[in-house]
Amino acid sequence: ILSYTSSGKAIYLNVQQGVITKVFIMETIENCVDAAIAELRTNIKDIIHEDSLYGDEFYLLRWLKVSNMKVKKAEKYLRSTAKWRKELDVSSMYNGSFPDGWLESMPIYADAVTNSGSLAASVQAGLVDIRGILEERGRANVVKLLVQAFVQAERVLVELNRNRFGGEFLTENSVEGGTMILDMNNFQARHLGSLQVLQTVGEVCKIIVKYFPVLGARIIVLNCNSFATVILKIIRSILESPSLVFEVYGQDKSEWQDSITSQIPSHLIRDVFGGTRPTEEKIRRDTLVDTRALLSYARDLQRISTD
Repeated sequence: ILSYTSSGKAIYLNVQQGVITKVFIMETIENCVDAAIAELRTNIKDIIHEDSLYGDEFYLLRWLKVSNMKVKKAEKYLRSTAKWRKELDVSSMYNGSFPDGWLESMPIYADAVTNSGSLAASVQAGLVDIRGILEERGRANVVKLLVQAFVQAERVLVELNRNRFGGEFLTENSVEGGTMILDMNNFQARHLGSLQVLQTVGEVCKIIVKYFPVLGARIIVLNCNSFATVILKIIRSILESPSLVFEVYGQDKSEWQDSITSQIPSHLIRDVFGGTRPTEEKIRRDTLVDTRALLSYARDLQRISTD
């Protein structure tokens, strides 16, 4: 806050690298997104050095959005998350590689963008031997590896949001979550007989809600059989909200293909999910996201939309 007017309204300045870029006059800080971001950044100045994201306007705006643009509420949530991230050494996960064979056992691909330029991920969930992986690696290690995946996805989401909304007057809708496609084909009943599977699914969903604001905007579930419905109920009970919607389809491809290709360019989606991108044989991977490639896809879509 720079000063106050004679009527008691606050005057805020947005300063970047020593240069005043915007001036705001308002009754409360919640009336202006830029000023709310500035206030939140100032309030957490004691921890801002711990992670480069804490000073990023598109990361701070995610917390403001889930806090209804209330700065104090966003600060409370962010401080709790900062403590958790520090204990887990999350900053080391940004560019961390996954263990040999992990991504092959978890056929998840975060290598596409939506028509609006946000992240699109796809998972052949029915092929994941959840029970076997937990028995082999242990619940704590599995949860930590999934957190690493969320950390990397969140970071690229911030960059994709910046690519789309950077340079514009920011609103609370200047952050957008990703879209995930879950193919439940061949999901097996044996997973439902494991309490550890059910507990792990619940734990992971709660981590997303508590520590990763606006990570997802839409989850599209394909080929949902009676067994998958059980575990889907757990997921929806924790994740579903006005800002994260679910589309659930059965095994009739004609019911879900058009929905997917209307939201994500078909050439970026593998054929098993209704697109035209070939589904490759399993390849050795140690990274989940390629930020440069995803930004390139998003910019290509922007150029096409403006032509």
